[in-house]
Amino acid sequence: DVRRLLTVCPSAAGDGAVVVHCKGGFGRSVVMACCLAIDRLDVPGSALLGWVRIVRPGAVNTPSQEQMLMGLTGRSSIRSFANMGEAGAAQQGCCSVQ
Repeated sequence: DVRRLLTVCPSAAGDGAVVVHCKGGFGRSVVMACCLAIDRLDVPGSALLGWVRIVRPGAVNTPSQEQMLMGLTGRSSIRSFANMGEAGAAQQGCCSVQ
């Protein structure tokens, strides 16, 4: 889940590198990498969605993944989505960390 990703990755990435992958590498892994970028860089999901589709054609391949990213406006919204210290809606995940 997104909360686990945001909790584990910063402590595991001493050199700044994090690898995120799923079976295909187009949907779930890209969404999770976007969640991490939204948190670290405080950028909106809509900006990342356009960028990842340029650098990784075919990325974010379900409507629920696209809607999730489009609904994230920055660091505070990703942390709210992940229920990390800010009151917010319960997570309606399309992806999970395993």
